Amino acid sequence: MIGGNPIRHCKRCAKAICKVCSENSRQLSVTDKEYHRVCDECDTKMDNYTIQQNHEEVIQAQQEKIEAMNVNIVELDNQKQEQQAKFEQDQQKLEDELNDKTVKKQDLENQVKEMTYRISDLNAARQTLHDKMTE
Repeated sequence: MIGGNPIRHCKRCAKAICKVCSENSRQLSVTDKEYHRVCDECDTKMDNYTIQQNHEEVIQAQQEKIEAMNVNIVELDNQKQEQQAKFEQDQQKLEDELNDKTVKKQDLENQVKEMTYRISDLNAARQTLHDKMTE
């Protein structure tokens, strides 16, 4: 006994400690439900281990999120490329249709001009016949 305090031992490292020197108690394993007295050094080491484990879990979770985001980025890039290709096909189709309609319009305009000339010729021939008949 030191100054009225019973000497105890750290249940982790077996170092001699008294209640005044260390009031730390910990579960020594995941399956252990009971708390045991540990020295300050072991308490700090266990805290550090827990912090490190938590840090590693956070890092792992972040890496998993990054990987999932990268997969999503790749999928979005693929969708973007597909949409771009579809847009270009649709644009080409519309340009082809516009060109076809422009050609048809020009053909119809030429036909109208030709018919206008024919009508003029027919009117001139009619007038000539009418003039001959009225002479």
